[in-house]
Amino acid sequence: ALERHGQDVIVDAGRLGLAGWPPPLIAASDLTLLITRSSLPARAGATSWAKTLRTQFAGVGGLSRLGVLLVDEERRWP
Repeated sequence: ALERHGQDVIVDAGRLGLAGWPPPLIAASDLTLLITRSSLPARAGATSWAKTLRTQFAGVGGLSRLGVLLVDEERRWP
């Protein structure tokens, strides 16, 4: 109903895989961003979730709705 009024909703789904994380909400979203720090340990930890989400979104033809956002105040990784 919010879409009819031009409103967007941003949901922080928390850490993936922990008790209470909302897989149905993520699957039904218009856009999902996997947000992680750009340090090598953080990126390594996010890699398996990125693969899992990519597989899930590819299965429903929704890869264009999935993105990754790297956040870091100092390091710059290509």
